Amino acid sequence: MNMFESYIARKETAREYDIPGGSRCVLYQDSPVGNLSCAYVEMDGRYPEKGFRKNTTCTEATFVIEGALTFIVGGESILLGEGEVLYLPLNTPYAVEGKGKSFVFINPKWDPDQNVACEGATQKDS
Repeated sequence: MNMFESYIARKETAREYDIPGGSRCVLYQDSPVGNLSCAYVEMDGRYPEKGFRKNTTCTEATFVIEGALTFIVGGESILLGEGEVLYLPLNTPYAVEGKGKSFVFINPKWDPDQNVACEGATQKDS
């Protein structure tokens, strides 16, 4: 066994699932020290389908691989194209829509319980 095997995130051990609103996600295993997760996302629609979400613990960096995605963050629309990255602020209402492929880095590791529905998208919560 390779001494770095625990540092390799292989697709066959990843968890694949559909996200309501037209997305498909491949969530890879957490880093060996447990502070980082990553996911590959194919989107053709909107997340969330209605309203907005916010992360109360995790911050995300989304790298657009292909296509274009529009993020509505804190009441502002931000169009990202191929090769661009958005660092999603903590506790900030957001939604994303469009058609594209992206890779998302999440720190600390992904915890679905901290991604919560929220009202509006006008500003960052304190």
